[in-house]
Amino acid sequence: PRYKNTHFLIRSMGSMLGKIDLILDDYKPTIESPSHEELIKLFEPSKTLEQIKLLREELSGHSYVIKRELTNILNIHEEIILSQTWDTLSFNKLPRRCIQGDYHIYNLLMKNDKIVAVLDWEKSGWNFRGFEIMRSIIFNCRQTASELNWSLIEDYLQAYRQHADVSAIEAELAFECGYRRVVFSFWAIRQYLAGHKHLRQNILRRIEMIKLLTKNRLEYSIRIEQLLNRQIKR
Repeated sequence: PRYKNTHFLIRSMGSMLGKIDLILDDYKPTIESPSHEELIKLFEPSKTLEQIKLLREELSGHSYVIKRELTNILNIHEEIILSQTWDTLSFNKLPRRCIQGDYHIYNLLMKNDKIVAVLDWEKSGWNFRGFEIMRSIIFNCRQTASELNWSLIEDYLQAYRQHADVSAIEAELAFECGYRRVVFSFWAIRQYLAGHKHLRQNILRRIEMIKLLTKNRLEYSIRIEQLLNRQIKR
C-alpha cells in the first residue's frame, strides 16, 4: 500500500513531537531514570539470540503456516544480529530523556487538519531521544511498507527542530537508536502468538523495513544525522 501522509500533515506531526519533547525536557518525573547499562542491555546480541531460540520453541504449538512464516522472520533477525556490528560504547554519552514512547499517526486526534490530542502514553518514560525520533520516522515517513520517503523525513525533522533541540551525539546516534530497537524487539510477534492476529501485516511490513534499514545502515545514519544537525531559524 501507499502511505497517505502529506507534507502538511508530516510538518504538523514533526512540530507536535518537537513541542512534546520541549515540554518533557522540563518535566520532573517521580520515576527514577534507569542507568545507561539498563537501556543499552536491550541491544545485547546474546540475550536477543536467546529470545529468538525461545520463540522458535514456542512456535511448535502453532500451525504449520504460522510456524513457517515466523521461522523465516526470526531467521532474518538472527542473520542480521550475527552479521552486523553492535558497539555500544558511544551510547554511554547519550543523555537520558523522557519520551512519549509511541508517537505515530494512529495515536493522534485531528480536527480541521490540526492535531488536538496525542493518545496512548502507556509507553512513555525514560529512554534515548533518538529512539523516539527514528521510530516515529519509520512509522510516519514511509513511501511504501518497505521504503522510506526522504522528502517527508526532511519536512518532519525540520518541523521537529523548530521546537526541540538535540545534541551532537544524539544526532549521530538517532538512526542507531531506532534501528536497533526494531531489530532487537519481538513485541509484535509475541502479541501475534498470543492471539492478536491483526498484527500479522505489521510483522511482515516491519521485517521488510528492517531489511531496508540494514542494507542502507551507514547511509541512512549519516543522512539522519545531517538533517538533525541543520541550522534552524526559529
